[in-house]
Amino acid sequence: MELPSPKSKIVRLSLFYAIAIGCLIYIEASGKFKSGPCTPNLDILAPLLLIIVTVILLITSLVNILTKRGNKYLLMINLAAFLALVFVLLRF
Repeated sequence: MELPSPKSKIVRLSLFYAIAIGCLIYIEASGKFKSGPCTPNLDILAPLLLIIVTVILLITSLVNILTKRGNKYLLMINLAAFLALVFVLLRF
């Protein structure tokens, strides 16, 4: 089995973040997914899960850069997505 090319990884990662941040903006802005008094709903769980996934991908790409196996563009995309996510969450 062949490893995916770095260009396809960049495209897939960018597409993932575009869809995930777009969904997060919709969830936060629509107001249809609010939590109840005792149950967390998508307005809490979606950002939490996206933050966890983004931090894991950011740490993984940083480790790959430090061990000379990584692609600096993947690190920049992960860092930009993390900052965009923080910006979106602070706006809502």
